[in-house]
Amino acid sequence: MNRSLSLLPIVWLIVAGCAASRPAYVSPDLPAGFPNHDRNYIAGAVEAAAKTFVAVETRSRMRFETPDENRSVNLDITYRRSDSLLVKARVTLGIEAVRSLVTPDSFFVYDRLSKRLYRGAVDQASRMLPIPGPLDELFASIAGAVEIDQRTDWQVTHDSLYYYLTTTDRTRSLTVDPRLWRIVRLEDKTSSGDLIERRTFSDFDSFGDFVVPRRIEVERPLAGERFQVYHRSVEVNPARLSFRFDVGRVDENILISDED
Repeated sequence: MNRSLSLLPIVWLIVAGCAASRPAYVSPDLPAGFPNHDRNYIAGAVEAAAKTFVAVETRSRMRFETPDENRSVNLDITYRRSDSLLVKARVTLGIEAVRSLVTPDSFFVYDRLSKRLYRGAVDQASRMLPIPGPLDELFASIAGAVEIDQRTDWQVTHDSLYYYLTTTDRTRSLTVDPRLWRIVRLEDKTSSGDLIERRTFSDFDSFGDFVVPRRIEVERPLAGERFQVYHRSVEVNPARLSFRFDVGRVDENILISDED
């Protein structure tokens, strides 16, 4: 079994349907000028929307399927852009099983059940944690605030609702909802057209003054991986954040390196 994912020895959580009903979020109307915005305007508008997200706290559920495991877990996420990520994985009755901290240069994972502490350089974090998206884009993926690389020569098309941006080599494509100026789908493909990764953002809802996708889905067919994240609650740019990484008894302190 893949050791990285076996760090989450968590029982299956039984989800008895959706949360209590709530007023449905209604997207704004299409903006003036649609569908005639050029790529620079589209990229700038998406960037302006994304930059409002500095930090998030969420209560989420994640299901992941890999060649080694198929699990669901409840997560408490505290995340500050380009800074630190604290994740608490909880099992039945709200018992915390795993606590993880990722900083700009290091990561730490404390498995409360086995009393093991794993640590290493940040570039090794994906070996120990099931991460739904590249680490350098993880904040944007969790918040649904992916930006457009304005250095890329994008080709722009549209239909009655969306803009579609595609690289000239067709290895990356983006779907932009101009009502929100947010990316709602991102696809990366090989030069031969095989899908490497697809990220989709849906079920947008308002949380205070911010609109956040409740549902994030990631598919990696070549790796045999699939992630589904559902945000039960979200607070954007909270006034206070705590990245306190308390651990209990440590029976094994394990350094993860390239040599493992």
